[in-house]
Amino acid sequence: MASVSGPIVLVFLDLETTSTDVTTCRIVEFACCSLPGANFAAVVKVPDGILAEPSARAAATVHGIKDSEILEGALFPIVWGRFLDFVDKLLNNYVVDTEEDEDEDSEGESPSSLAWSPRTPRSPRSPLLPRPPDRPPSLLCAAHNGYTLVQKPRA
Repeated sequence: MASVSGPIVLVFLDLETTSTDVTTCRIVEFACCSLPGANFAAVVKVPDGILAEPSARAAATVHGIKDSEILEGALFPIVWGRFLDFVDKLLNNYVVDTEEDEDEDSEGESPSSLAWSPRTPRSPRSPLLPRPPDRPPSLLCAAHNGYTLVQKPRA
């Protein structure tokens, strides 16, 4: 496992599919949310013939997405590109809160005070502004039932 140094952006993934067989199913909805609350969701277009299969009919009773909505969705490569844009914005707009105790460093060189000009002391009533992290954030994706998506096939 790779080590992570710096903040972590946690994203919860949710996929709705045409069946539970990960070797043949198609994704019909791709959704995620992050903490503290950015969301992404998109319906994915699947060929009509796949939607008529018995496993897809059974899956539709679980996820509840109508065939008409699926047929109007975007193709997976487009949805995937939109998801990557969403994640890129999450990572590039990540900020950390400035904490009160950081501002009381004896040298005046605490990370939070670097956002302020050293020539212009901040008044005690000035708001504490968020700042970029010292290190770029890492992305951690979590999925319920995600184990079945990554387990190795049995030999």
